[in-house]
Amino acid sequence: MTEWYPMLATYKNYKGWNKELYINYSESYHTGFSNFTLKYELPSGYTLISSSDVDPQSATSTGKVEVDNVKEISVVVTKEMSAVTKKAGDVEIRVWGREDMKDSKVQVLQMMSAALPSLSQKIGAYPHHQFDVFIDQTASMEYPGLVTVTQYGQSFYYDAVVHELVHQWFYGMVSNDPYYEGWLDEGMTEYTTSLYQNNYTSSTARKLYPVETKPSNSDLTALADGKLSKALYGQPTLKLKELQESLEQEDRWKFIHTYFELYKYKQVTTKEFIRFTKAYFEMKDDSFFKDWLKLD
Repeated sequence: MTEWYPMLATYKNYKGWNKELYINYSESYHTGFSNFTLKYELPSGYTLISSSDVDPQSATSTGKVEVDNVKEISVVVTKEMSAVTKKAGDVEIRVWGREDMKDSKVQVLQMMSAALPSLSQKIGAYPHHQFDVFIDQTASMEYPGLVTVTQYGQSFYYDAVVHELVHQWFYGMVSNDPYYEGWLDEGMTEYTTSLYQNNYTSSTARKLYPVETKPSNSDLTALADGKLSKALYGQPTLKLKELQESLEQEDRWKFIHTYFELYKYKQVTTKEFIRFTKAYFEMKDDSFFKDWLKLD
């Protein structure tokens, strides 16, 4: 259950209440950080898994979970899925799937148990004590403390698995308006995924952009008909790679870490990202940004 409860619209001084039409090809809703308390009653045999750190370990008919300082709460109720688990520091990673997905669950658990502690060290601390992954055959998607990853036959796109994990930082903690500036979470997430893999072709091969790509900070109505992947994912990734081409790997991670630490649990805009990047790299003008972002 996602986007299943009334959400308070955010408010922007320059445009009023931020209420846009729902668009089904990308996230079109903007939320602030909130605290949630969820009380539930379930039929016998069902298990509840949520964004909370204290989900029950086995089926229980009633209960209550709480989660603080998140952009939304996601809930899964199932009696067909079981989990393989592993501790990564103080975080319990749980990968859920049907019984016939045992090999796939182990495969994803290995990916996540390597990536999560590494990214926590490089970007900043992962904010929860649980991380739930659901093997899904419809879409890969991120929520606080919980993601789905798509299985293609018996395999996974490794970059997609890591991409959804990186969203725990860029979306989950550093926030932005995905309707107008979705590149700020998708682009930073895709760039970080590429940096983690030290490979800028595998994670963007399906998204490399042609000359006519729209500005990355176009609103969603301008990014239909296949333009979205190029503008929000591919273009920012390759531009950030270009910006940091001369830097050592450690210094590229330092940029991401500094950005995260400055803006965690805050809302970022394109204007603020440009201001930060210009200051960080001591740029004298906006020339680096003018061919892929709207600057007015």
